[in-house]
Amino acid sequence: MNKYEIMYIINPECKDIKALQEKMHNILKQTEKVESVTDWGLRDLAYPINHKNKAYYTILKVTVNKEAISEFMRVAKIEQDIYRHLIINLDTEQNYSDKMIADLKLNTNENDERPSHYNGERRQRPYVPRETYKKPENK
Repeated sequence: MNKYEIMYIINPECKDIKALQEKMHNILKQTEKVESVTDWGLRDLAYPINHKNKAYYTILKVTVNKEAISEFMRVAKIEQDIYRHLIINLDTEQNYSDKMIADLKLNTNENDERPSHYNGERRQRPYVPRETYKKPENK
């Protein structure tokens, strides 16, 4: 059993959003448990999907097996009112994110959040008089 975080985006013009959410949640409830359900509600999209600028967001945290995840993906691809879905395995991603945080801490100063190679000064271009850019005149 692995822990997953699932986000899916539903068409705001869907006839029954709650019924669609229950359908998707029941796929996961059949095998194991749904730890939390977060309804973000109607939000703006970063870019239009199917000529729509808003969609209904739902986030789930579950502990299930791979068969339930593959079934969820299959139904999400078939269902026309689900625009996008994203499934993250928290067990494998936790190790990756811990490693990335450790690498970032190595490259930062203790008093500053910026990387250690940053000294706070912007590079200035050297001043070159305009005369040096003039083209030579042809005689």
